[in-house]
Amino acid sequence: MKKLLAFMLMLTFAIVLVGCGTKEIAPTSVNITGLQTVAVEGTIKLTASVVPQNAPQTVTWTSAKDNIAAVDQEGNVTGVSAGNTVIRATSTVNTAIVGQIRISVTASDEDNIDLGGYTIKIAQAGHALNETDPFNDLYAGADRQAKQQAWTWVEDNYNCQIEVVAYPDDAEWGTPRWNYILNQAASNTADYDFYTVPDAQIGKFVEGNAIIDVSDWYALYGQGYMDEVYAQSGSYKGNLYSITNGESGIYNVIYYNIALFEKLGLPKSPAQIFNEGNWTYTEFKNFCIAAQAALDGLPEAVDKDFYALSGCAAYYWVGMTNAGGVKIADLSTMTFQPLTDTAIAAADTLRQIFDAGAMFGTRALDGGDTTWNEARSLIASGDLWFVNTSNRWKEDLWSPGNADDTKFGYVPFPRPDGTTKDQQKLGLTGTATWVMPIGRDYTGFGTQCTAENIYRALVKTFQLTTEYRLNSPTYDAAQALDDYARKYTEDEPSVAAFKYIAGNAKTIGFYEPLAEPGNAIVNTGYSDFSTAIQKYVNATGAATFAEAVGPLIDQLQESLTKAFS
Repeated sequence: MKKLLAFMLMLTFAIVLVGCGTKEIAPTSVNITGLQTVAVEGTIKLTASVVPQNAPQTVTWTSAKDNIAAVDQEGNVTGVSAGNTVIRATSTVNTAIVGQIRISVTASDEDNIDLGGYTIKIAQAGHALNETDPFNDLYAGADRQAKQQAWTWVEDNYNCQIEVVAYPDDAEWGTPRWNYILNQAASNTADYDFYTVPDAQIGKFVEGNAIIDVSDWYALYGQGYMDEVYAQSGSYKGNLYSITNGESGIYNVIYYNIALFEKLGLPKSPAQIFNEGNWTYTEFKNFCIAAQAALDGLPEAVDKDFYALSGCAAYYWVGMTNAGGVKIADLSTMTFQPLTDTAIAAADTLRQIFDAGAMFGTRALDGGDTTWNEARSLIASGDLWFVNTSNRWKEDLWSPGNADDTKFGYVPFPRPDGTTKDQQKLGLTGTATWVMPIGRDYTGFGTQCTAENIYRALVKTFQLTTEYRLNSPTYDAAQALDDYARKYTEDEPSVAAFKYIAGNAKTIGFYEPLAEPGNAIVNTGYSDFSTAIQKYVNATGAATFAEAVGPLIDQLQESLTKAFS
């Protein structure tokens, strides 16, 4: 009898264990996003998203007509011959779940252009000409030599000149520049061939009938040169307007003051904690609380307040949610979803840090984070390009006249508890880009001097720059990554953390519009949405995060659909 009872108990226990196991979420559909045209020998990138988001995301890619377009298992589609085909992504969990997209392959066109001596003018901020022009003495890009070769080749073979020139003084960054572009369009004129703008503003210019849709030209001449994320962020209502090269990667960041950290006597820096695999929401909170206690013990704290954390709560919240692999604005399903478990946990972590007295409660944005600028906060959030920028975080920010004492430490956004370092994700965003204005006059330079051929000339510089750089005998990918990291951070643990994220951005990253504060859906710095998040974190608003942001979801869903449908 005892043996039978013991057996029944063991059987019941086994059944309970099986019943408590994690059940795999079944896929219901597959959505495919990406451009739908490609030139012969060109390549475009497609992305498959399995619905629901927490179902296994693995798919198998196939082409209905390999003689028209081939596809590899990363979703890269290469044009083979002119025609149409269908590319399919099939769930590996259930082969009955299939997504498909129609792809058109266009015949490529040989380069044979005469622009009649035309000067192509690229408008850039006056203080940033060196960021674009490879012949500028202050140009610091690692591709300087390759870019010079590419520009020279295009000038010689397309019979043109390329110049980077300053916007008018009254068209400074922000609303004055956007209004300048719109006013130019209203008068059907354009002083430049390309405007430098953030791609988040493209919708404004499209609605103002100010810029050219380059979708067809990209399909004919682009050869897939554009990063997939930039193709998404530079599109509006399904059409492409952005013209940019480079690869997407780190944008919105967490930095810490290395000199201030070294005063605190803490055992490990944020970057060291990340590198060891322990940078979770709870460890982030624990570090901030410990840092606050150490800051309060500084002799200087008698006369002024110090904080472990400052900046904008919404910036942290977006980065932390993305670090858990959650898309707040999911373009594959066209849904705005700020109330996932991960998003709520991120908001609650920030609130706990504030409740512990370790976070400065006033929303501080851009270069206006006073506590950070005055070295009274250990950690801040901002954009990557702020580092060593004269009108943001200048190179001698904390020691005027002595740049050696201003050192920026970098750490990725913390990820949810229960996840490992190899599960770290990254929200990728748009970029400063070029757009082509409507109204430019090409009279007097011959029949081939058209907007389409000027577009081709610029894109050719992108393609050749990449080709020359990668084929250079001195090119070293590992060294290039190390140089990139050291441009933005200075101590070895931070460099290692930066390289881990930047070097894996292609595999761990996904497009998240909200990762850029001035995105096309809602400004995560200045908006009712940002204010609601800040109030919740500061415990001055709603009692729950759902109550704080819930009333705004419908409006934000509408904005998402308008911008990206």
